Amino acid sequence: MRFQRTIRRFRGLGWPWAAFGVALLLVGCVGVRRTVTVGTSPTGATVKIDGAVKGESPHTEKLDWTIEKGQPSSHTVRVELPDYEPRSRVLSMAEAKTNKSPWGLYLRLDPLFDEKEARFVTEPPGAAVSVQGAGLPSAAPCNLRVRFTRPNSRSPWSALTATASLTNYLTTTARFTREQIVANAEVKIELPRIREEFQVDITCNTNATVKVDGQEVGLTPLHRTFVFTRTDGSALWSTFQVTVEKDGWYYKMERGDPQPFSEIFAREEAAKGKLDVELKPVRFVRSPVIVMVPTPEGKEPMQFITNNVLSQVEKTGTEPPVVPVASDPDPDKPELAKYETRISVMTNSLDFVFSIPRWLPQAPDRACFNLWAQRGNARTHITEGAQRDIEATVSPDGQWIYFSSDRLPGGRYTIWRMPGVGRGGMTKITDSPSSVIDTEAAVSPDGKKLAYTSWPVGGKSPQVWIANSDGSLATQVCGVGHSPCWSPDGTKIAYAKPDAAGREKIWKINLDGTEDTRVIMGEGDYAELYPVWVPDGKRIIYACDQAAIEGEHNFDIWIVKVDGSVTTQLTFDGSYDTRPAVSPDGKYVFFMSNRGANKPGQRNLKIYRLELPPE
Repeated sequence: MRFQRTIRRFRGLGWPWAAFGVALLLVGCVGVRRTVTVGTSPTGATVKIDGAVKGESPHTEKLDWTIEKGQPSSHTVRVELPDYEPRSRVLSMAEAKTNKSPWGLYLRLDPLFDEKEARFVTEPPGAAVSVQGAGLPSAAPCNLRVRFTRPNSRSPWSALTATASLTNYLTTTARFTREQIVANAEVKIELPRIREEFQVDITCNTNATVKVDGQEVGLTPLHRTFVFTRTDGSALWSTFQVTVEKDGWYYKMERGDPQPFSEIFAREEAAKGKLDVELKPVRFVRSPVIVMVPTPEGKEPMQFITNNVLSQVEKTGTEPPVVPVASDPDPDKPELAKYETRISVMTNSLDFVFSIPRWLPQAPDRACFNLWAQRGNARTHITEGAQRDIEATVSPDGQWIYFSSDRLPGGRYTIWRMPGVGRGGMTKITDSPSSVIDTEAAVSPDGKKLAYTSWPVGGKSPQVWIANSDGSLATQVCGVGHSPCWSPDGTKIAYAKPDAAGREKIWKINLDGTEDTRVIMGEGDYAELYPVWVPDGKRIIYACDQAAIEGEHNFDIWIVKVDGSVTTQLTFDGSYDTRPAVSPDGKYVFFMSNRGANKPGQRNLKIYRLELPPE
């Protein structure tokens, strides 16, 4: 525009002057004109001059340099090619004056990528390896052409990541650089195994149930697949809880209780391909037996103590035939099946009296006890009510039943009497204010005397007393003792009391307290309880835990001559046998036992009978 305005001014001066002015103008504005050829390495780059795209290299262009406002002009040449760093060159007028047409301009482009061939190896072989930009995954070992990039020629080459994946193994990535590939073209990737299957044969010496993590999966012999997993190469492998069990069989004993095979099954064990379990027939289990224990200083004069004692599952062939004669009357509420009770045989030598607990609606939290009579297969109530009637005994003539009861206010236990036949009321026999508990009554052979156990107020030990059968003229026989029984001639009493070491032993004493002697002499870490004189007067039957079963003391029924010369074990079952009673004719021994349980915790305490062997 300025040039055109200048031309118009010269035209106003006339032609000669106008021509002269234009010549002067051209000389001042057009400094240099050159033909410039732009070449690049590599070729094909886009050529831009002063920001305008001119074509691809090599490219030739005519350029003019002028002086404007006293300053020489310049041109900027820029070449661009994908994956290469752009280059720019400023062409000044001074440089143009020193170069002749054609002015050759050559620009080398630095690459922003570099392709190398790398070898990928995996452990284990066969993993699918993929690298970004290297196409589809390939199975290792394989060669892949990888491409490194950089943002500019001054920056380091970026690293690449290879990913390897294989079934049952952890997908693993490995980072590698251009420098590593240049130095060593191999990339090794180790894949940790995170899943492994094993086929395992589970066998047992009997058809047993197999459980895996608590779920039943079948019976032995069993073929099963175990799949072990872990989250990564440093994590622990998963495990399984494998249980092999069968009722009546055990793998090991813990505190006398049979336990099934139940162990953590690890990958290392599964790799063996076989799990062989040997179970043994259960010979013993534990079952609960509840005993009423006098506690005269306690809030309740009687406490319930639960003992989990051994019970032999199978019968033994080393003892006389044993016959069950009484079990709990209600199969849905097996209370007799765990409460120990005294047995008193009636005059016919077959029927007997004992005590059974029950819970009444008006007192659901407190067990009461009533007396029952077992006559053949029939069982009838002797007493009823919310009180506790325990430790019954039948007089030798069968006319009376004596028992201990907390019928009096205050919870004290006293001796009571009621008719053994027919009907009639109850009579309180003992009621001493100095006594908290009177129990374990025993009637003399002539029916005129009564021996019993008495716990005095504030006393820590029981005492044996004798009174008339109506409770009069009570006399203390010995200062420490319990469970008295009469000799058939009525001249002595056998009872139990602790020796110097605190172990319960059987003693015998005259009615006047003289000749208090041990029946069985010698020391032994065992207890002798519940003596019963045999009608022949020559022997005493008692319960004793002298025999050991499974490393534990176990109560059985024993018999000893009165002079202590010969002791004989009558029961050998390996179960808890206690509370012996002898029939009046001396033919039978009745006792309680928990024998025959087939699973831990089973309530199976029953009354049994065996024939008393001859002397």
